[in-house]
Amino acid sequence: MIDIQQVTKRYKNVAAVDEVSLTIRQGEVFGIIGYSGAGKSTLLRCLNLLERPTEGKVLIDGKDLTALSDNEVRKERQKIGMIFQHFHLISSKTVFDNVAFSLKAAGKTKEEIKKKVPKLLEMVGLSDRSGHYPAQLSGGQKQRVGIARALANDPKVLLCDEATSALDPTTTKSILQLLKKINETLGITIVLITHEMEVVQDICHRVAVMEDGKVVELGDIYDIFANPKTDLSKQFVQTVHSLELPERLLEGRKGPIVQVVFQGDSAEEAVISETLKQFNVNANILHGQISYIQDRALGTLIIELIGSRRDVQKAIDYITKQTSRLEVLADVA
Repeated sequence: MIDIQQVTKRYKNVAAVDEVSLTIRQGEVFGIIGYSGAGKSTLLRCLNLLERPTEGKVLIDGKDLTALSDNEVRKERQKIGMIFQHFHLISSKTVFDNVAFSLKAAGKTKEEIKKKVPKLLEMVGLSDRSGHYPAQLSGGQKQRVGIARALANDPKVLLCDEATSALDPTTTKSILQLLKKINETLGITIVLITHEMEVVQDICHRVAVMEDGKVVELGDIYDIFANPKTDLSKQFVQTVHSLELPERLLEGRKGPIVQVVFQGDSAEEAVISETLKQFNVNANILHGQISYIQDRALGTLIIELIGSRRDVQKAIDYITKQTSRLEVLADVA
């Protein structure tokens, strides 16, 4: 669907995007995450040529946008909707007219606009706000207008540049649910830029982690959460799944402290209970949680294992075989 080939974007001697290559599949929600200055927003703007790459190619449905003239690019942009962090609504126009603006720009007739806008407003849950002005709307409602406007010309791709960063957590959830519904019902490919791993967890199928203009890790969202490879990915995962123990909990322990990661079916099985039945050890649970990512369970448990060193080692070996990963955080002789 979207094929990014060795894309670089330089500003003077600084590479904001540095030789990035990605393939984004038809109909998926693809996340690009990174801290400020990572190059993620610049990369997103290269996808619809709001920023022309210094080097490399951007292909959408096999068409190389970087080879097109400015007039041809403007036509292609009608197939690519974009949602912004700060909404970019026209304050002097009503909700209806803000959505109609995209249709007018595409040369649609008044009759076509009259039929299309109410359908779009219904889709985003704003049928009763058609005659309101942006100043009369909440932040979430403004973003829904932005989404309706982005969908006006039936795009194949929807680009979201920090679309929820200006919203409170509850409103963010509702906007993400709306985007998920749009993806599932319309089959639109969504590319979502964010610095919040919780946003990625809620909606994305795959994610690219960016740092200093480069993609440092790429993978299925579940795999990234279950087994992040880079330090940066681990930092992002920990913002959602923080299992750091207070120092006082590590004091005076009688046995090794282990962190166990359960994936899929193992997260829903009684692995620890079975361990205690089979081996002469006791377990002291210090911390734990279970999440569901793409409807798949991912659990983490931190426990102290108490018993003879021989029995504890047998228990550790057993748990390791039954689960995805076991790490000894602290060993007590």
